[in-house]
This record gives sequence, C-alpha cells and structure tokens, in this order.
Amino acid sequence: MRCLFVWMITALTGLGTAASLADDAVKPLKGEQLERFQKYAKSGRPIVAVRTASHAVQTGLEFDKEVLGGNSKSHHPVGSLTQINVKSNGKVHPVLEGVELTAVNDALYKNLGHAADIQVLLEGTIPGQPTEPLAWTREFKGGRIFYTSLGAQDTFQKLPNVEVGYVCDVDDSRLAVAAKNFGVPAGKAVNDLRRVLDDKSVDAVIVATPDHWHSLAAILACDAGKHVYAQGSQRTAASSTSTTKPSFPTRNKQCSSTPATANRATGGC
Repeated sequence: MRCLFVWMITALTGLGTAASLADDAVKPLKGEQLERFQKYAKSGRPIVAVRTASHAVQTGLEFDKEVLGGNSKSHHPVGSLTQINVKSNGKVHPVLEGVELTAVNDALYKNLGHAADIQVLLEGTIPGQPTEPLAWTREFKGGRIFYTSLGAQDTFQKLPNVEVGYVCDVDDSRLAVAAKNFGVPAGKAVNDLRRVLDDKSVDAVIVATPDHWHSLAAILACDAGKHVYAQGSQRTAASSTSTTKPSFPTRNKQCSSTPATANRATGGC
C-alpha cells in the first residue's frame, strides 16, 4: 500500500511508500513541491497525519479542513493531564490495536467544528475545557485518512512495549536533565548521534531539535535504517538523496532522541 505520512520533518523526498514534508513556517511550501503534495492529497490515496501535520501545510490547499477534516485552532492551556476516552468504534478499530493510553501530557488540540464525516476513535478532556477529538479516520476523494493530535515525546515513554534506549544532546546540562527524566543510564546519555545510530538494537529515533539539526538528524537516521518520528522546530526545507523511506514508529523496543537544545527536555519516544 502506498501511503503519505505527514508530520514536521524534511522536505518532500519522493511520494513512494512513504514521504515526508517540511513544516516551512517561514517560507511556505511552494512551486514543484507544493504541486506534488497537492497532487498526492487529491489522488484518493491514503494519508497518515500526526499531531502538528494539521498546520504544517496550508499553502494553496486547506489541508487540515479539506483533507484531514479537522479544525485545528491551537491548543488548550498546558499543564493538565489529558484524559483519554476510547470511543466504542475505536475499541475494535485495527489502528488502535496494541495502544493502551489512558492519560497523556500532550497539549490538547482544539478541533471542535471539524468535518461532520470524521469517525472519532479517541477523545480527550482536561478540567474546565470541552471534550476534543484526539484521533479519527475519514475518507477524502476515496482515500482513507487517519489523523491524531497525540504524539509528544512523553506519550511514547508511557507505552508498555517501548524502552527509551538513549538520550542525545550536545548540551551536557540538558543531557543530564533528559537522562534523569527518562531514566537512562549515564552510558546511554551521549553527545554524538552517530553512537545511537550505530546501535543495531535501536529501532526508532525521535528528532526534537532546532532547525539547523532537524533535517540532518532525520536523514542520517533514515540512512541508518531507523524509523523516524520528527517533531516541530523545522523551519527551512532541505533535500535528501537518501533511498531509505522514513516511516512512523509503532510497537518498537527502543528509541532515542537526537541532539536538541530548543525544544522540551530531550529524550525519548
């Protein structure tokens, strides 16, 4: 099955088994890259969109509303745990197989006013705020769509089948904090991403870095055969000659963060 994965990572590298897309907030996606994305989105083929994908591409195509069926308007105040409710149809849906989450620290996205035809699988609530959809499916021009606003690093750490194998940061002070937060021993808290990528037991890498590291870290991880989940901070597009297609990590044994100094304390899936 051919599928487009959309989140915040590098520029389009090809629309084959999976493709990645830049969140180019300073210089919006345009020209040939925008045309390729629009063509795929309107082709009736499947799309998996994760968290910040709802506002990653809005140039010339209202991707969130038109394709995903959402109505993303920032997020509710942070600080409270988001309590998760699995809808009745979500309990038997294959996309949620093996997922056991009851609460997460992720900021709750505002999506009320979404398309009427989405099939909500998960809902989230925080005190004093309306219930919001967290994950849903729909069809767009005959193609199946899946979107979830979940996907912060802390969420992965809560999964019973995920082990945070490494944390990696160029800043020793932040590295120490990340190692403590994620329970990683000193020998697995490293400054050099290549040490992580050389470890064959590592299945997946989370990239949560400032923009001058984001593309390179993701490309190196793909070239090393790792699954990659790239969070925000990307602001400029970068091309890759990598032949390894990036994919979204699920049911992995170990994962790591990459060098990061701008986002939340670095660490894990």
